Amino acid sequence: MLKQVVLFCLAAGLCTGVSCRIVPGDGGDGGTTDPTHPTLDETDAVIAIVQPAGSVEVDVTATITDSGGDSVELEGQQSVSVNEVELTEAAGDEYTATIDASDTYTVAVREPTRGVERTTIDAPAEFVITSPADGGAASLGGFTLEWSEPDETFQVVIRLSQVLPGGTEVVDFGPFTDTGQRTFSAADLYDFGGGTDLVIAVTKINTLNRIDGFDSGELSVRVSATSTADPR
Repeated sequence: MLKQVVLFCLAAGLCTGVSCRIVPGDGGDGGTTDPTHPTLDETDAVIAIVQPAGSVEVDVTATITDSGGDSVELEGQQSVSVNEVELTEAAGDEYTATIDASDTYTVAVREPTRGVERTTIDAPAEFVITSPADGGAASLGGFTLEWSEPDETFQVVIRLSQVLPGGTEVVDFGPFTDTGQRTFSAADLYDFGGGTDLVIAVTKINTLNRIDGFDSGELSVRVSATSTADPR
């Protein structure tokens, strides 16, 4: 519902912009806006939608902060939802939800003084790692990793990990443009060894640097695929 306002004029016929003031209405809930609590259009949000490999559900996490960087708690009729599922408060000043995976996600931000504003983002298509084949050989002297459904509108990050006698070794690469492949040199693989599986995780990311209804925001969707390789 659009914000209702009452215009007070200094003189009749003089309401041309400089002769009026605007007073926020009650937002439809019978009360007035709390001056100590920011409206959502004065706050910043980071919303991440994450689909693990092989999952038919996604995890949604949102953090909302004021201009000073302090966490903001939704109050009254304020709400944030994704694909019509409302996020609920969780530990650590986060709002979360688990929803069905989809090709697109729509974030709806409800601020009683402004109404509802929506932002839609496309999800990367589900994909698989094609080379090395799952469980196949990967040379520690260097190999090329390939995956399906390349799309240069998205970014990719890759994580290689391996459990070694001294602990778990993890190396991250990216982000870089999704071309469907990435070649690793011997130097990239220096910290890994033979004898145990090399775990490969590829994550495609679509990011919008805005969320309508907030002052500023970052909205991202991440879709992952994983496989293992035999390092030699």
